Amino acid sequence: MIRAHARSQSPANSIQFFNQMLLTDARPDAYTYSFLLAACTSSLSLRAGQQVHSKVLTTGYYSSNVFLMSKLVNFYAAAVGGDCDALSYARKVFDDMSERNVVSWNSMLAGYMRRRNLDGARRIFDEMPERNVVSWTTMISGYAKNGKCKQALNLFGQMRKAGSGIGPGGVIGSLDSMC
Repeated sequence: MIRAHARSQSPANSIQFFNQMLLTDARPDAYTYSFLLAACTSSLSLRAGQQVHSKVLTTGYYSSNVFLMSKLVNFYAAAVGGDCDALSYARKVFDDMSERNVVSWNSMLAGYMRRRNLDGARRIFDEMPERNVVSWTTMISGYAKNGKCKQALNLFGQMRKAGSGIGPGGVIGSLDSMC
């Protein structure tokens, strides 16, 4: 039920089901917490996501589950509002990760771009051990949206040279409409 509500039009209902779950003998696992974080990200509920994070810290899943840690990074990188600098929380979780995947790197990249921190995004991009089409598209469209068309076109050329099955896809349309 938590997963279904997390993917529905009413993701906040996942929290209600989680609270009911805690009243039973059922024990949440890493999947439960990842679906809750997805629901908090969808519903833009910073406070609820922070509460889920505190639960994760007490369960022992923190830093031992790369999938769950990536969800935490994505949650904070996507968070808006509240009285905290959510991106600094994303960075803290990211730095605590013993193992990172391309999803966690892309979440940080998108978080910097979302906040128009092009230099921070570029540092993350340059540090990435592995890039995929999401990584390239995030950087290229971020540059284009922020009026940095030269950098966007330069990066597009680098993407084409990098090859690895990464095609121009929707990137060209983005560049045409923004530059």
